[in-house]
Amino acid sequence: MLLDHVPTQLWNGLFLLINAIMIGRILWERRPIAISPELADIYEATFRSMTPRDFLAFWEMGIPCRVEDEQLVEQGRMPDGLQLVLEGVAEVHREGKHVANIERGTFVAEMSFLTGKPANANVCAKGPVTFVSWNRRKLAMLSAVHPTVYLELQKALGRDLSRKAIEERPEA
Repeated sequence: MLLDHVPTQLWNGLFLLINAIMIGRILWERRPIAISPELADIYEATFRSMTPRDFLAFWEMGIPCRVEDEQLVEQGRMPDGLQLVLEGVAEVHREGKHVANIERGTFVAEMSFLTGKPANANVCAKGPVTFVSWNRRKLAMLSAVHPTVYLELQKALGRDLSRKAIEERPEA
């Protein structure tokens, strides 16, 4: 008679174990994540609408790059992706005229990324420039795999463009 309940007890034990593992996994995924001090200002200024977990996942998709006195974006050509300047200064030139400087926490090629059109300006590194680059194809996959992170990225790009438009506007 005692043996008649053994299969039921085994199944209940198995379900209990599976549920305990799933609860542990959920708690592990929801644990607080700290953003390193090196990235804290970038997160706060540019990606604050993303959760720290989403920001770090997005950040890991990028490739760190360092160039010196090189062209990052060529006017009339489609950029390979999206860049965010970490150190140094990049200059924006349109029709041979200097129109802006791009410094830490500012995107490069965001207009082309958003519109799908070729760049409307040249962007050149002035001295050494360190940046993170995200490939266009990886970002397209992000929109399919994690649409909320992609939407938050678009918000960050919109804020960046708005800030640039305000800075370029001549004072009255």
